Amino acid sequence: MLCNYSNLKPTDVEAIQKLEGKLAKVILAVSCQDAKPASLKEEELSEIRKLESEIGVALVAVANA
Repeated sequence: MLCNYSNLKPTDVEAIQKLEGKLAKVILAVSCQDAKPASLKEEELSEIRKLESEIGVALVAVANA
């Protein structure tokens, strides 16, 4: 499963912010989808790890549907 921040309508953001104020908690909106990892050769994995290190993020290679 792969999750990221949701793309929300302004009215959804307002509703979440209202609930955050009421609860005094930070609430994150995330959307998830099923994703299967791609099969990688060692050199491909090495290239991904190198780029991760250079730009400071985690990269995930997924199989085409």
